[in-house]
Amino acid sequence: QALYQLTQEEEDILDRSRSLEYDAAGNLVKCASYLTSYFFRTRDQVSGWEFDFKIDPPWQLEFHHSRCTDLNIIGGFGSGKTIAVGMSAIVWSATTPNFKFLDVAPTAGQAFQMYEKLKTEIEGSLFEPLVFKMIEKPWPKIQIRYLHANGVLHNSMLEFMSAADNAARIKN
Repeated sequence: QALYQLTQEEEDILDRSRSLEYDAAGNLVKCASYLTSYFFRTRDQVSGWEFDFKIDPPWQLEFHHSRCTDLNIIGGFGSGKTIAVGMSAIVWSATTPNFKFLDVAPTAGQAFQMYEKLKTEIEGSLFEPLVFKMIEKPWPKIQIRYLHANGVLHNSMLEFMSAADNAARIKN
């Protein structure tokens, strides 16, 4: 399959998505939602999926842009944990060359749940051409592979495994 090549406008969107910045009035100037709002929509939609910055506290963007490498999220059923972490992984995968993300859940069903949520957001969206392949067996994977506007290849991988079923593979 031919690789999708980003336009300069799309490169600018990726650049604006790499950091979290506010202007003097407290308005977001740069954040991960620039990527998700542009790419996770259809051509007919004005904007798409965004990290929720109106919840109290607005943890989703802070989670994504945090400099900490060890983060814990405690939230109830349906509070947006799975999709926020998954979309964060997508943004990192799309903006960081050779990025590897590994979702390790206690069971295969739980790992598959994040994969399914992301697959649903990807299918039919402007982001779909950036996805080289999505596979479910032997464990779910999403490979992001595209050409930058300057022709440089970008390749990243997201994997979704079970600690119970894939312990030997996780160690490697």
